[in-house]
Amino acid sequence: MVAIVLAGGVGGEGGRQAALRLARKQQGRIANPEPVVADEENDREVALDNPAIGIDIYWLGRSFAPGGDLHELTLADTFGPITPGGGPGNVVKIDYGAARPRERGITLDLWRPAAWKRFLGTRLGRLVWDSPCARARTVALPKGRAVIHSGYGVEPAACSGAPFDRFLAHVYLPGVVVAVNMPYCYTCAPRFGGSDPYNSLQGMETIVRALERRPKA
Repeated sequence: MVAIVLAGGVGGEGGRQAALRLARKQQGRIANPEPVVADEENDREVALDNPAIGIDIYWLGRSFAPGGDLHELTLADTFGPITPGGGPGNVVKIDYGAARPRERGITLDLWRPAAWKRFLGTRLGRLVWDSPCARARTVALPKGRAVIHSGYGVEPAACSGAPFDRFLAHVYLPGVVVAVNMPYCYTCAPRFGGSDPYNSLQGMETIVRALERRPKA
């Protein structure tokens, strides 16, 4: 077996020493292999440690189990930093999935405030909440506020007493805006299929109150 170690981002003698340290560690693992533990190849959080993101990360942790009618969520994937053209303008996307196939997860999108303000002026950014039929509720948080929007996945021709079927939240925190379950396309506003208790006023409020700043690596 031949193993090659590359150390990038460090030049000169510092780079050579970094490569040597890694090579010695790798040689030890080759000479004395150990079983791979369950989380050793888990790279779901790697994107969140990228210093180029440049904003604080707010999330629900690796898992989130509020109890009651709201099923447990587990961190499924992370993306970031999202470069210009790679999305609607958000910096980070965090996906949470449910344990059972027919249960829906949730998505957190993290924005810089200036980019978020621009996005709210677009057609995509106004889906669901910018409707005469929608309703908004503000929730005070220790370090900011959240606005929970109740509306419809498909805009009704006229406002009526029909129950709201689409809920999302905009959370304003120091230096970052977190959008919960925002639509990603003009036809993506409806939520179809499966148990979806987080798509509710209670579900949104539970999420926004549970958001916490992730410690930096």
